[in-house]
Amino acid sequence: MKKELFIVCSGLALLAGCGGNKEISLNGDWTASQAYFEGKPDKDTTCQSEYDSVSFTDDTATMNDTQYSLTKEQKENETILTLVDDFSDTKKYIVKEAKNGNIIMHEADVSTGCELKKK
Repeated sequence: MKKELFIVCSGLALLAGCGGNKEISLNGDWTASQAYFEGKPDKDTTCQSEYDSVSFTDDTATMNDTQYSLTKEQKENETILTLVDDFSDTKKYIVKEAKNGNIIMHEADVSTGCELKKK
């Protein structure tokens, strides 16, 4: 009985560590690479200027020369960013990791976004 219980508990512990929410590594400097529309690359347009240069630390984000305080909420395959500037204006962004290691970022409730590559 102890052996069976150990095997079940070991299996559950293994499952708990697999396939969980993987945090996207954002820290560093990013630059606009490819425009996105409704989750797909949009070859006909360019990224909005706010994505030209984006920098992240653990608790700040800088976009378009504006520094924001940053909080992150990890979901299954995306990270929700809440950015608050000095005037308490709040923006929410959704970030997903692309297969090539870049990130795809768009403002919540907006259909356009941008793929960013690390500088």
